[in-house]
Amino acid sequence: MSSSSSMSLIRICAMTRYPDLCVNSLGEYMINTQLVEESNNHDGVEATIRHGKVKENVVVQVSLNVTMERLRKGLDYLMMEMKGLDEIKESFQWSAHDDCVGFIQDSVDLLTRRRLMGLEPTNMDHKNLGDPKWISKKDKKLLGSHLANIQPNVTVSHHGIGPNVTVRSIKEAIEMAPKNSSIPFIIHVKAGRYQEANLTVGKSKTNLWFIGAGKGKTIITGVTGAGFVARGITFESTAGPQNHQAVALLVKSEHSVFYECEMKGYQDTLYIHSNRQFYRNCDIYGTIDFIFGKAQAVFQNCTIYTRKPMEQQTNTIIAHKRPCSNICAGISIHECQIRAAPDLEPVKSNYTTYLGRPWNEGATTVYMLSYIGDHIDPQGWIPWNSTTTLDDVFYGEFQNYGPGANISQRVISPGVHANMSVVEAARFTVDRFVDGSSWIGHTKVPFEAGLGY
Repeated sequence: MSSSSSMSLIRICAMTRYPDLCVNSLGEYMINTQLVEESNNHDGVEATIRHGKVKENVVVQVSLNVTMERLRKGLDYLMMEMKGLDEIKESFQWSAHDDCVGFIQDSVDLLTRRRLMGLEPTNMDHKNLGDPKWISKKDKKLLGSHLANIQPNVTVSHHGIGPNVTVRSIKEAIEMAPKNSSIPFIIHVKAGRYQEANLTVGKSKTNLWFIGAGKGKTIITGVTGAGFVARGITFESTAGPQNHQAVALLVKSEHSVFYECEMKGYQDTLYIHSNRQFYRNCDIYGTIDFIFGKAQAVFQNCTIYTRKPMEQQTNTIIAHKRPCSNICAGISIHECQIRAAPDLEPVKSNYTTYLGRPWNEGATTVYMLSYIGDHIDPQGWIPWNSTTTLDDVFYGEFQNYGPGANISQRVISPGVHANMSVVEAARFTVDRFVDGSSWIGHTKVPFEAGLGY
């Protein structure tokens, strides 16, 4: 990056709350995207290299002028052709917390990957998010197709190599996938149990789609994912309740989609680490904080099973953590089933189960139009520990049903909204909360865009 560009970045970041964090994060991105020297107009960077040629009179606005909610929604088109940086002085309301630093770094990584994949602003219409150019019409039909009609790039079977089998391990299949791919790379994982240590989908392995044989048929133990879509797979932690935290699946990717999958574990089963995620027709099993993380996620038509914990333990379904005060994050449970698992059902009166507890201030969780079983404690929610409260969270319930949905004895706190209005509930739908129609629909996974009641 030239000295002139460096000075421009420093001048811009000086207007923000955390100048050093701004410079460190965006400086690397400017180098990776070959942002070049600005003109004499000190209000903005006025040139960028596009396919090796400098295009004049283009202003690349680094959208620090929006709240973190808008930044999350704008990650795919942060370098749009927009004029001026007039609103930048109102921006960058980030906390100095490490989680915020990590969010910024993840944002920069995502933008760099999209650049390498050829996703230039000119290929995208930010006024019409319903028609993204990064997935073809042919690919839109894949996840909705019958498994027999899907043509994989790689087939995995640990039973041996055959006419229709490429490799024996999922790790080998991931290694075969191209880096920074702009089209889906489909990995068909045949029925069986795959116990592969430290199985990770790295950040450079974009657009990986895993297609299994169905719940309980294709079983993968322990996965960390930075970018994939999955259908018909069971992700399982083999550690029992006595082994405390044992993550079955960690998901960090933007626009993650899980369809007809299972996540099975005990404590900390599903770690929804960050970014926008969608789960449809999935079954999640666990005991303590078994859906947890900092993401912006919607679970729809899923069944959430609470298992039998260790003696003297208390079950909590969700533990959300809001990474920064101005980031729109949270967990929406929509049209789901909240039930006791078979091992808990006969002894459920011996254990207490809550809908959730906050990992930190600002934690957000809502249950809407869902069945709630009688294993849920009438209070519904609890603080993280004896030294914290529910005053600074948003815990909401909207027209749930079932014996555990009675809100007459819900804990009373400014942060608990046990009887949300339609207007409040609408904020947590697929369309409003994660802008789902712009990306979920193109996988052909079914979803309800609104409240649907």
